[in-house]
Amino acid sequence: MLRFLFWLLVAANAGLAAFQMGWLGHWTLDTREPERLKQQHHVNLLKQVAASAATAPAADGADADAAKSEGEGEKKADAKADTKPDAKADAKPEAKAEKKPEPIACMEIGNFQQTDLAKVEEKLRTLGLGDRQSRVNISETATHMVYIPSQGSKEGADKKVGELKRIGVGDYFVIQDQSALKWGISLGVFKTEEAAKQHLAQLNNKGVRTARIMPRAVSSTRFAFQFRQVTADEQAKWESIKASLPAFDTRSCQDNKTTRQQ
Repeated sequence: MLRFLFWLLVAANAGLAAFQMGWLGHWTLDTREPERLKQQHHVNLLKQVAASAATAPAADGADADAAKSEGEGEKKADAKADTKPDAKADAKPEAKAEKKPEPIACMEIGNFQQTDLAKVEEKLRTLGLGDRQSRVNISETATHMVYIPSQGSKEGADKKVGELKRIGVGDYFVIQDQSALKWGISLGVFKTEEAAKQHLAQLNNKGVRTARIMPRAVSSTRFAFQFRQVTADEQAKWESIKASLPAFDTRSCQDNKTTRQQ
């Protein structure tokens, strides 16, 4: 009996020692999940999940993780795009300053015949240049004349003038000197033969068939107009009326030994 008690005590002591050493586990804590997790390796990599998530199929969990990762990637990209400066917004708009045409310092048009004076002045009045417009008389010597030979008498010359008026020719002069051209009709004098030929062609188109060209030095006085400091708006007005004026040349103002008239 004593031997039995001895071995019973030995067994009891051995069990108590094993319990204290932890060889038999901590019975009072085995069923508590938090304490068990603390005893796991790499505890920082573990996380608690709900029972429904733990029992869900593995594929769904992988898809969720992938979707979460993709969502986080898009958020990072959006945040990066928001912090990136907008080059187009920051870019300063290019200054497109419209460069207006500079005023014309001085322009001269001419040379008009004296018979056209009233018509030209009426048209130019619409420009409203005031003191910036002036008229100049120009003395020139023409070397070619377009003419109709002598009609023999004043009556013959008057009859020819009537025919010219009926077809719209108003620029003419009845020659009354004591030369062979007396009672002839001058239709214009020109500096060059080429200009005389152009005028003759225009007369032929109107129906004048007896006109000729001859060399003749004739001094005449014509007139021109000078415009100074013409603005862009005034240039536009000029473009709208110049087609209604008699034929003229355009040039820069120059010293033509002219007599200026306001």
